[in-house]
Amino acid sequence: MTLLTRSLSKTHNLIGKPVLARIHKLIPFRLKKKIIEEVLNRAFKQVIDDGDLEFLKGKVIVLNLSDLNESIFIGWNSSLQVLPRGEYDVEIRGDLDEFVTLALRKEDPDTLFFQRRICIQGDTELGLAVKNLIDSVDLEELPGAIRKGLSITETLYPYLMPSGAR
Repeated sequence: MTLLTRSLSKTHNLIGKPVLARIHKLIPFRLKKKIIEEVLNRAFKQVIDDGDLEFLKGKVIVLNLSDLNESIFIGWNSSLQVLPRGEYDVEIRGDLDEFVTLALRKEDPDTLFFQRRICIQGDTELGLAVKNLIDSVDLEELPGAIRKGLSITETLYPYLMPSGAR
């Protein structure tokens, strides 16, 4: 690991995450809800169109970003919806870095789960189905704006991850 990478990694952990967490807390729920729903429904458009999310009907998934102390409750009712805090069926928990690693496919999803860097609690069958669904999305089929966002994230990835480029 180079001196620059170590320095950027320390900056990320000492400044980046706390600042991101504070900024995130300042954003009103309605705005976060709208943005997250738009991104999720665009990212999973093909899966939604194919009817492959019906198994989520009546279920609530919570994505817990441990390091940001933030939980996102997601439900399904003909579209993916961000819900207010409440009861849930399954929690998928990990640090933001691990979810970025998952989204960018920098590591096999099973590795992230087996090493307990991302954990499933509650209805594990539902959690594994969600994990498999995420893994089945073809990155090349994502809408242009999401691919562009992932591309920018991928460019910054080695400098933002706590351990440098993984």
